[in-house]
Amino acid sequence: MAKLDGKVCMVTGGAGSLGLAAARLFIAEGAKVTLVDLESAGPDKAAAQLGDGSAAAIAGDVTRAADVRNFVAATVARWGKIDVDATAYLNETIPLGRHGRPDEIARTVLYLASDDSSFTTGATLMLDGGMSA
Repeated sequence: MAKLDGKVCMVTGGAGSLGLAAARLFIAEGAKVTLVDLESAGPDKAAAQLGDGSAAAIAGDVTRAADVRNFVAATVARWGKIDVDATAYLNETIPLGRHGRPDEIARTVLYLASDDSSFTTGATLMLDGGMSA
């Protein structure tokens, strides 16, 4: 059984490298995914890259309440629920001297989205290359 069988994930920043990597991994692990990004062409193109009908795309701005209501409603209308909301973020100045690779971030997000993290509570898992150290 895949780690995300039957789950629905909404990925904001879904047309970017980190969001797309997370979405690709989520789909490989059995999830249905809605990609949300600012420009409609971005998530549409990303969803087309993922193929097989497991990804939907919608334009939206997470800083606008009306957009958030719209893409949440669209996700629920398409897939029936939302189990995971994954947002990718990367800072410009990283003590490790490099940006995290999309697959590094996606694997960590997969851990948090899956039952592998079922006993993880009350902790902040920093994916910041040492920014918070």
